[in-house]
Amino acid sequence: MKRFSVKLKLTLWITLLMLLLTTLVLVFMVVVSSSVVSENAYEQLTNTVRGNLSGISKENGNLTFSEDFSFTKNGVHTVVYSSSGAMLAGQLPLSFPDTLAFENGAIRMAEGDNGSYYVLDFWLPFSWDDGVWVRGMIQAPDVADVLDDMTGIALLILPLMVVVSGLGAYLLARSTFRPIDRIICAAESIGEGRDLSQRIGVWDRRLTICLCAWKRLSSRKSSSLRTHRTSCARRPRLFSPSARTRGGTPKRPNSMRRRSR
Repeated sequence: MKRFSVKLKLTLWITLLMLLLTTLVLVFMVVVSSSVVSENAYEQLTNTVRGNLSGISKENGNLTFSEDFSFTKNGVHTVVYSSSGAMLAGQLPLSFPDTLAFENGAIRMAEGDNGSYYVLDFWLPFSWDDGVWVRGMIQAPDVADVLDDMTGIALLILPLMVVVSGLGAYLLARSTFRPIDRIICAAESIGEGRDLSQRIGVWDRRLTICLCAWKRLSSRKSSSLRTHRTSCARRPRLFSPSARTRGGTPKRPNSMRRRSR
């Protein structure tokens, strides 16, 4: 790093910082996206199964289903079992294991032949000793698909961020160090004796404004002080009590003598 100039170092540091921030943002997006996908699957499974519960009834020992009931809806498969575990209505996905035990009101994961499934069971009672199990299942979203999508976005965004941040950092460093480069060039020219008429321009416009304001303020103070001195010199002298206590009569000014005559 010693061979690099300060501008190049600053450009590299800003570019690396922007690259790190972009990477962290992409990682955060991947984590949040996978969590959001799982939450959406949970919500869809719960709403579908709960909606189907109200469409199941039993009349004269036979199960009846309302028009709103659907065995397959929004990717959710609904199957009805007896209290002993025998399938009464519905159809399981081909790769779903049919030996999974029932668990009332809990979403859990079940591994199938072609992937994983989220499973939700509800016990629907018809009487104190009669009821059915209603099972809903939806295929778990594949996190690999989310990772593939985010990888494609990263491959598009990261090079663009590197180019934009590097260009912006270089322009910022060049504008920041431009006055210093001028001072260095002028000092080298003076030191080598090539142009002794050059001056190192370190003056700033704000410094010039402050100096002009200070000069105006100083001139106002000096003019007011001269005016005050002039008015004090023209003012007639009066008798002072200290002059009487020293003894004798104090002398009158010439103007008062002329008035008394």
